Amino acid sequence: MQFEGDNSNTFDGCHAFLKKHLPFRRSAAWQLATGNWQLATGNWQLATARMMTDWPDVRSQRRDFSDSTVP
Repeated sequence: MQFEGDNSNTFDGCHAFLKKHLPFRRSAAWQLATGNWQLATGNWQLATARMMTDWPDVRSQRRDFSDSTVP
């Protein structure tokens, strides 16, 4: 996507656009938003890893009714 006729579809153009239009990127609000995003990503990765490690336990606790006496 293009902004004001510059080459913002390239990485350098996008970086220049952000540098020009987001002067707060080094501010406390920007750091707080970035930190919150990293914290949420870390929590998601931790939950995913915990779910993957718990998966064999869940499968082994599942009852097997193949030899059931119910006709």
